[in-house]
Amino acid sequence: MEIGREGEIVDMSISPPVVGSTINNDFCQRKEFMSQTYLQNKYSEIDIDIEGSNFEQNRPLPIFLKFDDVKYKVRNRQTRSGILVKTMVSKATSQLTVKVDRYKKILKGITGSIGPGEILALMGPSGSGKTTLLRVIRGRLVDNVKGKVTYNDVRFTPAVKRRIRFVTQEDVFSPQLIVEETLVFSAHLRLPSSMSKQQKYAKVDTTIKELGLARCRHTKIAGGYLKVILGGERKRTYIGYEILVDPSLLLLDEPTFGLDSSSANKVLLTLQGLAKAGRTIITIIHQPSSGIFHMFDKLRLISEGYLVYYGKAKETMEYFSSLRFTPQIPMNHAEFLLDLATRQVNDISFPADIFQDQESSDPSKVVIELKLVQALGIALLLGLLWWNSSTNTEAQLRDQVGLAFYICIFWTSSCIFGADYIFPFEQAYLIKERKADMYRLSVYYACSTLCDMVAHICYPTFFMLILYLIAGFMRNVASFFLTLLSQTKL
Repeated sequence: MEIGREGEIVDMSISPPVVGSTINNDFCQRKEFMSQTYLQNKYSEIDIDIEGSNFEQNRPLPIFLKFDDVKYKVRNRQTRSGILVKTMVSKATSQLTVKVDRYKKILKGITGSIGPGEILALMGPSGSGKTTLLRVIRGRLVDNVKGKVTYNDVRFTPAVKRRIRFVTQEDVFSPQLIVEETLVFSAHLRLPSSMSKQQKYAKVDTTIKELGLARCRHTKIAGGYLKVILGGERKRTYIGYEILVDPSLLLLDEPTFGLDSSSANKVLLTLQGLAKAGRTIITIIHQPSSGIFHMFDKLRLISEGYLVYYGKAKETMEYFSSLRFTPQIPMNHAEFLLDLATRQVNDISFPADIFQDQESSDPSKVVIELKLVQALGIALLLGLLWWNSSTNTEAQLRDQVGLAFYICIFWTSSCIFGADYIFPFEQAYLIKERKADMYRLSVYYACSTLCDMVAHICYPTFFMLILYLIAGFMRNVASFFLTLLSQTKL
């Protein structure tokens, strides 16, 4: 299939027979073509890339979105330092059999689809990956993304990008402009130059009426002691700012955030009207009311990057009831789903055997194991470098003095780095509790020193037990403890 510069179709072997030799057809033919392709869930690239056509778009072109096994991970942030000791510790640790995942998985195999005229709600606790999924669909995240995302069976392209709009949670407008001026400004910059000024103004006027902004069209966005628009009107203005270009796929990040139930209901009614016009809408919703919950066509529940539920919003309770998850007290559907996603099942009856095989890992045990692995790795590394050294000659004696100096520097810097890393986090609590006269500063210092003393003694002892025998130091008890005392700074 090839597309000419003027919108002419050279090869129509895969297109429906309704479409003629050019894209400039009347609206009836185009509407019939849209319905057939939607029933087939198969669209060609012609449906997307028609920016050059001149006919008036009364309805947005449909996009059928599919995403299959979408995975996304980010690299764990690590403090980089040029200090030789920390570099050697990291290298020695990496040589051992202990595997540390350098990436944090955000999305873990998300699959689904949505077509024109439908509203898909993404629900889940904070940090579950909802906004990340929207950014992947929008094409803003490309690196470390696995899976397949298609728009009418076409991969993400610049033509697809022009058909997608993303309404973020935080809107940014010029506070000195009124609602109408904000939309007119967007229309002049974003609508094609082939449209006249009268057509652009008419487009703005139609958008204002569709979104119910006629009452506040001459009200400023924000500013000083002047009258400003309300939260729901501001959110609808942001939606109007994005739909001026007739997007086929509209993504919204918590459009009801910070709104009361009445304003949130108006925003969802606006989204319903946009969906009925043939748009595909995906929105993140946190904890909607019962009325808003039943406005959604499909629901996707995500928890810790995993897909918990995907299907019709009205069938969620039936689905979980079939799995023996039922609320013990009357509660909102959204509240019930969020409790399941966060494992807060105090008021929910569930199968007794569901949690018996799950064991919670203690982070403190992991830290202890990593420190032991670090001490073991450095001890083996230094032991191999100073294998069976002796003091028979002056040069060999200097080698052992250098080893003792290196061990001293290693454990001293390890203690300093630990204190420098922990104290900034404890400083806020310390200042708050000191202002409340809960304890004196000397008490904090003494307790902190005593707590750290156990680790500062155990790890060097374990370290010296291995290295002392390998490196060929004097094999007697007195020399061992004197060396240990010198390294632990007791």
